[in-house]
Amino acid sequence: MASINCISQSNDGYLWIGTDGGELIRFDGKSFEEINSKKGDYNHHYEGLFTEGNYAYFASKYKGFYKINLQTNKIQCIHKGINGAESIGIYKLNQKLFFASKDGLFLFSKNNIKKIFTQKESNFEIYHHTKIEDVIILFTNAGSLVISKDKCIPLHQWLGVQKNKIEKYDFGVSDKGKLVLFSKDAKNLTEIVFNENGTIKFVSNNLNINSIEAFDITGRSLFKNINIDSLTFEKNITQTNQTIFITVTLENSQKIRKKLIL
Repeated sequence: MASINCISQSNDGYLWIGTDGGELIRFDGKSFEEINSKKGDYNHHYEGLFTEGNYAYFASKYKGFYKINLQTNKIQCIHKGINGAESIGIYKLNQKLFFASKDGLFLFSKNNIKKIFTQKESNFEIYHHTKIEDVIILFTNAGSLVISKDKCIPLHQWLGVQKNKIEKYDFGVSDKGKLVLFSKDAKNLTEIVFNENGTIKFVSNNLNINSIEAFDITGRSLFKNINIDSLTFEKNITQTNQTIFITVTLENSQKIRKKLIL
């Protein structure tokens, strides 16, 4: 089997595996099945894959952007690619498709292509992406970008913070109203909290939280709570649109330090 480029899971539990120069593979938890399209359009280099309903959407590196009916195996070319550049990703937001190529990002709507981000050297790369609220966040070699509505803007602009408050990140995950950002070595971690009522919840998986202290960017103490002795702790934060640094001390005296952008 060809090497694996991407994986997506459909609502029925199947794993769909995009290969590098092979076919789409379906895995049911026990066995692998190669999906041969009914049009005979084979040997795709999958550079992005997601499933929605009965369809899988994918970017084929040298052929363009496609969708395949997962019930009938019928394949359809949505667009044959952009200006001859390699196709590297496909995304869907609010019923609109967005294409990624080595030249940048494009909105595809009503059979028209609109460029929303340009990479001048035609060497655009996407390391990872995640979805939170009504946006898609892309981690790229051009920095962290946000697809929102029909536009693409830098992550710091979407957050409403200064550019120097957002460091370079290579991947991120969204979970329970927060966005967690990581560098490639996973050492550089930032949590961005989305909470309308201003309450942040701290959760420890196994050891009780002993104390929590927070500082602003100048080192000024914002709050300190001791003798918590619980796996969870909630705190109302009145500060907004700023970076704060949290030190959590567990019952075994281990200290965990995190940076939050509110």
